[in-house]
Amino acid sequence: VPAANHSARFGHREQVRSDSARADSEVFAMRSGDLAMMIGAVMAMVLIQRTVLHMRSYAAHVATSEEASASDLETLSISAHSPARSSADGWPSGVRIQHDSSQIVYQGVVWKTPAASVIAAVASGIMRPPHGQVGNASGVYDFGKWYWNPASNSNKRSNVPLKPKEFAYPLLSFVGWNDNLFQHIVFDVVPKVAFTCAFLQNNREVRVVVMNDLAGALVREACDVAPERFVEFAHRAFLAPVVYVPYFESGLKLGMVPPNSLRSLGPQSKTGTEVVYLPRDAGTMRSVENEAEVLATLRQRWPALKVLKPTNDWRKDRVQMERARIIVAPHGGALSNMIFAPVNTTIVEFLPLVRMKLAGENERPCYFGLAHGLGFTYHAVEPSRFDFNNGSMTVPAARLNAVLSQIPASDERR
Repeated sequence: VPAANHSARFGHREQVRSDSARADSEVFAMRSGDLAMMIGAVMAMVLIQRTVLHMRSYAAHVATSEEASASDLETLSISAHSPARSSADGWPSGVRIQHDSSQIVYQGVVWKTPAASVIAAVASGIMRPPHGQVGNASGVYDFGKWYWNPASNSNKRSNVPLKPKEFAYPLLSFVGWNDNLFQHIVFDVVPKVAFTCAFLQNNREVRVVVMNDLAGALVREACDVAPERFVEFAHRAFLAPVVYVPYFESGLKLGMVPPNSLRSLGPQSKTGTEVVYLPRDAGTMRSVENEAEVLATLRQRWPALKVLKPTNDWRKDRVQMERARIIVAPHGGALSNMIFAPVNTTIVEFLPLVRMKLAGENERPCYFGLAHGLGFTYHAVEPSRFDFNNGSMTVPAARLNAVLSQIPASDERR
């Protein structure tokens, strides 16, 4: 019975007519009130203790972004060095690669980048659909990702109602939110391949889990791994002796990868020769309303400008992008094709990147981060009218010219 109701009922029973009895009842009511306060205080203390214990338990079992301690990493069997064999289970332990730099400064504004690249080793791990959340008997792990956060799932543990498919060998997961889509594979999966490739090649017993054939094909383009080692993650849980989860430490937005941490899938021995514009269909969100003016401005600098609309066949689009020297485009999935561009490519994106960052809005820096991860030069042109999800954008010619003037003159003849 709640303490307040308990006190009220006692006070009701103790109502009497005599002054002395009334005085006694007042004393009793005061004591019952004190008792209620004491009970409330004890209940509050118990609640606080339970909350603290829950927080400690969560911290001990869930490796969160910037707050993960050495003990957290040990809980997940993550080694700070090379993937040496574990004496406990015979499988490779995890890997943690510390980065020298953890920021990008653009136009005087700072963006955080991952402090480390990690391959977490979750013993007796279960992968859960739809986004590959990983857990075991100790709990579920979010690794700083909102789509893996246990609080976002009604089932707080890794107990899956459907019988999971069991594997006798370890799994390494490239499964995450929308990692079946080309652009997400490019800015979320391929950057992880850069620091997991050696691990996979040195530990051939580990199978690779992807969301579809497209993801598998692009992973193999970035790392020489036999096709028979790939497993497609469908609508069923996977159970394995160890599940390895590659992730970037710091819990940052998609695409914010370590600068200069991966190579493009384009030519590495020579730069491109073409300036390419990637349009969006007229009338679609983030299409360029004044595109004719934008194209005229670009052709003043580069008369041989090529307008290329991706075909959604990455092998065909790759042939076109491998010749690019400069890629210009509004914010959108087509920019993911920069992954096929040659070394030292320049990216010009139509996006109010700095304004939105300073305003505390979600600037969606996925292509900004990817370009820096590839070691490319990046420029943002701020549209005068912009909405990620509604309507077209307008790109002022003066702002575009101001950015183009920052590109070296040697590129103007391309």
